[in-house]
Amino acid sequence: MINIDTRLLNQLTPDELFLLCHIVNFMNENRMCFPSNKRLSTESKFSESKILRVKNELVLKKIISVQNRFRPDGSQTSNLYKIESEYIGVFITGKKMSDLNTPIFTDTPSVMNTHEVLDNISINKNEVLVDEKQSFSTNEQNKFSENKLNPFTIVANVQSLKEKEKSSAKKEKESQAEPKAVNKTYHAFTIYCQTFEAISGAAYPTDQNGHYIMTKKDAGSMVYLMR
Repeated sequence: MINIDTRLLNQLTPDELFLLCHIVNFMNENRMCFPSNKRLSTESKFSESKILRVKNELVLKKIISVQNRFRPDGSQTSNLYKIESEYIGVFITGKKMSDLNTPIFTDTPSVMNTHEVLDNISINKNEVLVDEKQSFSTNEQNKFSENKLNPFTIVANVQSLKEKEKSSAKKEKESQAEPKAVNKTYHAFTIYCQTFEAISGAAYPTDQNGHYIMTKKDAGSMVYLMR
């Protein structure tokens, strides 16, 4: 299970949140993973140059850290990612760690050494992309993909709402602009709450009429996402 605190929304752009969720989806219970840029590009549909740029921003904001990994012969392989933000939780339940294709990390030294990069705010400068060999069949892959949690649908839903609002704005002419803006913001917040409940299984606070309670901070987060 993946938990992303709503307070993190104020710190991230939609692209950063989208890529972060893809990275977190590979995380094990020790909050680590090592997908290649090629794998992230395939999953997120971002170009590899955009992957590098957005990862830089996530590292600068101290949301994640990135380390280079090297084989015994000195050649570089995919990077190691660690979650640094306290607003992200990863809980592995009901699955073996091997199902996630990410081994459990310990403090025991291994043959494959790592060291910190980003000394000059430029990650993966000399990164070598490698093809990943799949350790399970296509059917098993598809089965896992269907059950995989995808919290980044929050961003997709909000972006979809933004597009719908743009297309309908030409047809709708209302004299009062403020109520419309408030309604649009609350609509986005409702989609967020429904997605949050579907992913976490927890109920979001509502008033006695069953409407989700939106604070000023929540409204600000929604407006930021829809910009």
